[in-house]
Amino acid sequence: MRNPVIFATIVLAISCTSRVNLVPDTPSDAPDYLCTWNIQGYVCSYGPPEEMRSRMTERYLFGNGPFEGWTSLYPQIRQDLYFVMDDSWDIPADRNERWDNPYYGTARLDTSRFPSFRGTPEERLKALSDSVKGRGWKGLGGWICAQKADTDQDVPEAMYWGDRLREAQAAGIRYWKVDWGRDDHNRQWRENLIAWGRELAPDLTIESAMNPEFISFSDTYRTYDVENITAQTVRIWAQDLAGTEAVDISDRVKVDGSSVVIPGEVIADVGLSAASEGDISDPGLVLVII
Repeated sequence: MRNPVIFATIVLAISCTSRVNLVPDTPSDAPDYLCTWNIQGYVCSYGPPEEMRSRMTERYLFGNGPFEGWTSLYPQIRQDLYFVMDDSWDIPADRNERWDNPYYGTARLDTSRFPSFRGTPEERLKALSDSVKGRGWKGLGGWICAQKADTDQDVPEAMYWGDRLREAQAAGIRYWKVDWGRDDHNRQWRENLIAWGRELAPDLTIESAMNPEFISFSDTYRTYDVENITAQTVRIWAQDLAGTEAVDISDRVKVDGSSVVIPGEVIADVGLSAASEGDISDPGLVLVII
């Protein structure tokens, strides 16, 4: 009975002191960010993805019209956030289709979407980065298609991404959200990209997605849209079809995306635990995931 009294005393002590601001005065070191994809959907009433992509333009980032001026959002906290441009800041404004689009993976600021930002790829990115940071954001980031653009298929992979990583570092780009594409589930490709990034763009954080196994080598891993089974703590119970008691096998199985992989020895151990001699239906399991 002593704990409730101690707790009440602590609460009373805090409430009697001067007001405490729980928000730190200095910016956070965590790579938190605002991603524009949801805003791109909002301004077109969540129409087809082609419409959402069409809203990724200079006018929507900096304009003063209805639903424009995204870089003016969150004035009280944006010093703690990267401003991450989502799909499709790097492809031509008239090419918003996903399939058979040779420009996906360009990873260079497109001049038809951002006509005021001119010069070399590095100069365009730096001008945009400086403009965003000048509005109080911690830095600029971009969505990256997990593939080399079809327009440059003759360029070696290391050279292609090496050029873009050097440009990002020099331009002050601080975050890459590497999402879907031909290589989105290619572990070796993602490992290479992150290794090149750490060498050529040490100030750039590279985010992975798609497969929880990528967490082991990634700078960050996106969890806000992963399969629910990998985003929550679950317990997995199994019971022999012929048995009456369930066994917790959570620590003996592997969750891979939306699948649960049960090793053969677990199936044998549990599925035969109540077997009767001569029963040809064994092993058999009933699973419950909580």
